[in-house]
Amino acid sequence: MPKKIVLAGIFHETNTFLKNETLLEEFEEFTGEQLLRFKGDRTSVSGFLEVAQYQDWELIPTILLRTRPSGMVADEVVEYFWQQFVDRVGDRLTDEVDAVY
Repeated sequence: MPKKIVLAGIFHETNTFLKNETLLEEFEEFTGEQLLRFKGDRTSVSGFLEVAQYQDWELIPTILLRTRPSGMVADEVVEYFWQQFVDRVGDRLTDEVDAVY
């Protein structure tokens, strides 16, 4: 039986010397099957997708937020990400999932 892996993330290079906050509207949002389109683009997600295919893992793509390098991420970003993550994973996280990436 293949392993079930949840795919989610917030990708941001934080520069603490910048005074501005990085707000939610500055992030690109990818959900569900959109996360699988990163395959082959030389990102860390792409590398994970290649390994997942090789290992024959079953993926549960949820949400990915990404933006350019900037100041500290506003709390609203993390709160939004977490709510979207929980809504998309639901009860499967405790019953059906082997890992989260």
